[in-house]
Amino acid sequence: MSDISTLFEVSKSSIAPNEKNNITMKRKGSSPVRIAGVILPRGKYTEIALTAIYGIGKAKALEVLSKTEIATGIKTEELTPMQLRALRNVIEDPKQFRTEAVLRREVRLAAKRLVDIQALRGKRRNAGLPTRGQ
Repeated sequence: MSDISTLFEVSKSSIAPNEKNNITMKRKGSSPVRIAGVILPRGKYTEIALTAIYGIGKAKALEVLSKTEIATGIKTEELTPMQLRALRNVIEDPKQFRTEAVLRREVRLAAKRLVDIQALRGKRRNAGLPTRGQ
């Protein structure tokens, strides 16, 4: 186990005398943030970076952040290990969210079902045509 000082670079920015615990931590090195098998983009705010995960849009990203009690406006490299663990627990829990492989499988099976029952939408889908009357 390495101690936390080797994993993080601690910067004390504009600490007022009455605010002694105002310390921000940034992760050292090039360890990417990976959640649900997706590497989140660096340098972006967390609520935007979470939208890189299939099945999570802006609204769900804000919902996840509120469930994990992480403030908006924090960039991905500023997340602490505890915050990352909380994000992973919420996003990767199949009871709360369907993301990535599970959601892709459901979409694929729904399309396959339309083809199998020979519905008009399935036939138009196979032909590469619009299925909703455009």
